[in-house]
Amino acid sequence: MTRAQAAAWATIAAIAGAAALYYIFANVSPYAAEGVLNVPAVVGLFSALLLFSTGLCTVGVLALHERWPALAGVNSRQPGATPAPEAALRQGILLALALTTLLALSALSLLDPAFVLVALLITVLIEGLWQVRPFGRG
Repeated sequence: MTRAQAAAWATIAAIAGAAALYYIFANVSPYAAEGVLNVPAVVGLFSALLLFSTGLCTVGVLALHERWPALAGVNSRQPGATPAPEAALRQGILLALALTTLLALSALSLLDPAFVLVALLITVLIEGLWQVRPFGRG
């Protein structure tokens, strides 16, 4: 996959997520007719938010990798070494999962500063493990 393809897919994901968020906010009530919480609507909201934030985070990480390729695990001492776009996709998904998890905890009134630190720490540790032990490669 090239950088342009990764940026295109991330942009498509962000646009699709934004369209889904708009549809849910404009047309779907968070409460059913009986007055109980509409669980499919809430799940759809968080799914659309995850898709939107994945696209935005991936585009942002792609821009960061241009300036600092070491964030993608590239050794800067090797001449001509460029970061793989797959690393930006992976990091964008991880960051979006962390942000959506924090938003879900906030919506449930369970968000605490310790949870913020733990969620971000787990995200960084997963990415560090992936860079040290690249899964899926022989």
